[in-house]
Amino acid sequence: MNDASASIKMTHQRIEFYRHIQFNLEAIHRDMFVEQVHIAAIAYLCLQIPRWYALGVLTGLCSLIPILGTAIVWIPITVGLFIQQAHIKAVIMIVVGVLAIGSIDNLLRPVFSKLGSLQMSTLLLLLTIFGGLELLGPWGALLGPLIVRLATEGVILVREDEDEQTNTTSTHM
Repeated sequence: MNDASASIKMTHQRIEFYRHIQFNLEAIHRDMFVEQVHIAAIAYLCLQIPRWYALGVLTGLCSLIPILGTAIVWIPITVGLFIQQAHIKAVIMIVVGVLAIGSIDNLLRPVFSKLGSLQMSTLLLLLTIFGGLELLGPWGALLGPLIVRLATEGVILVREDEDEQTNTTSTHM
């Protein structure tokens, strides 16, 4: 195999790897969106919030916004409940908003990432998520595992390149 065909093969492998990562990240976002819509819509329905279904979808869409995310929807709902003197519902909304709707990214993203076959151990995945959160903020939960996975793949590609060069030079001797 000559250098040009080996280079083309490596380029195709890299393209396939990046397509695989993109597909997995899109699947993770889709699954997270669906779960946040379900949890938020059920919470709004149980608290008898008008237009609970539309607000659930809006909550899911806002989950894509860094830092504020779902709080853009559930905090104004909570304020409205306090204004209407529905203090118990408002407190329940705060608890559900913080513990269920707001933290679903931290709880389910590792599960969906594992199912998305990023080929990382659960421990490494959790470390990269929390490390990414610490270093990069909310986007770090997504970028931390991605950066580590891309670095791992880069090391694998370099090793394959070195092995291929070693095999090429040994056959020419």
